[in-house]
Amino acid sequence: YDSDVKLALSGENAGLFSLSSASVTEFPSDVNFTFNPTAIGEFSATLTATSAGAQDKILTLTGFAKPAAPVASVATNVESSGFTANWASVDGATNYIINVYDANGNVVDGYENLEVGNATSYNVDNVSPEQSYTYDVIAIGNGAASDKSNKISVTSPKGAVITYVAIGEFETSVGATAEKTIYIDGVNLTGDVTVSLDGDAAFSTNVSSIATTDGAASGAVAITFAPAAV
Repeated sequence: YDSDVKLALSGENAGLFSLSSASVTEFPSDVNFTFNPTAIGEFSATLTATSAGAQDKILTLTGFAKPAAPVASVATNVESSGFTANWASVDGATNYIINVYDANGNVVDGYENLEVGNATSYNVDNVSPEQSYTYDVIAIGNGAASDKSNKISVTSPKGAVITYVAIGEFETSVGATAEKTIYIDGVNLTGDVTVSLDGDAAFSTNVSSIATTDGAASGAVAITFAPAAV
């Protein structure tokens, strides 16, 4: 070039880009470009280089702004069959993606890149008792995906177990009654054991619940059969 080269930015989003120098007086010379987005998405501007006696050179500058990575937080409502994954909202995000992994790093069935909408928590099920899991979250905004969040570890507790010994058939005559006792035990419980009967009204029980103490329950339930007809 026989004269200085002037550099100018134009376009709707030109204000998002800046140059370290608006002119070049020595050759070769480096010019630094800076992209300062104010929103999530893809933006462009036009750079025009002009010099007296030379043909203008035009270059398209493109900048891509993605959402910040979410910050995942400790899981809540942790039970033997599921938990609630939590994270902080991200400015400009309109959707979130969650991934849940087992102890070997494999994605849990149904939780690979699962879109959960514009939320900051999600109830995860399909987990097993006494197992370790991790989850991370991705923010989506204006078609752009963030980096993955930090990983949160979760260990599911022991599952509730109720056991009993099966009883045989009841035999009696119309107008009479027959009674059998069933013994029920439970461990890792979070509430009392509810006892109920469905079906024929000829059956009844002497209790409707068995109390739980420190997560355990044990009790006898008398079942009476009183048929009104053959």
